[in-house]
Amino acid sequence: MGFFSRLIRFFIGNRSQNAVAKPSQPPSPSTSPSSAPSSVLTAKPAAPELETPPIETLMHQVAEVRSSLAEAAQAVISSVETLSEKVTHSKQSEHSRLLTAKVEENITLWGNSKQVQYVPQLLRYANHSEHEVQSLAVNALGKIAKANPVRVETQQMIPVLAPLLHSQQASVRQAAIVALGEIQSERVLPLLQSALRNSSGDVAKAASVAIKHLKWQVEKPQPVLAKAMPKRIPHF
Repeated sequence: MGFFSRLIRFFIGNRSQNAVAKPSQPPSPSTSPSSAPSSVLTAKPAAPELETPPIETLMHQVAEVRSSLAEAAQAVISSVETLSEKVTHSKQSEHSRLLTAKVEENITLWGNSKQVQYVPQLLRYANHSEHEVQSLAVNALGKIAKANPVRVETQQMIPVLAPLLHSQQASVRQAAIVALGEIQSERVLPLLQSALRNSSGDVAKAASVAIKHLKWQVEKPQPVLAKAMPKRIPHF
């Protein structure tokens, strides 16, 4: 056993000596400080720290941005509403124009027909809000009255035409005077005489002509029917 003990000690002693006598290995080129990249050796400069504004300033800026956005949104909404109103108005105007053109066409046809059956429709349009339609309807009534001066339907025109003598539109007043001058009724003459004092010279002149025409219509002699001659019985 002593031999083996000495042998083990011998090996242990040699290992210890080798470990002490072994020189240190130089650093490998890959790990040498001189061969390290400059990016590793040179320290990057620290980024400057940004100064954070106070919370009150940030809140004020946020409020200003919100206010600007709200104003912009309101401007967009107003523009869209204005555009929508213009489109709607344009469509309504076009529709109204087409309706008015159709109404004017019907009024002209009714007046040219000279049929009393269209008097009720024309009396409604005589009070139309558009003066062009109103004048056209009154002119049409005058045509029918001229062709049917004593008909009951023609006499019904008087209460509607009388207020039109005070219309703000001279064309409507003049058309009403002409129409009344075609109606053979004792109620018409006082109305025409009051129109002689109208501020419009054309209206007063039309009233004077209408009065003369009405008097001529009333005073003109009625045609006398020739008496039937008795038949002579031939004598054979």
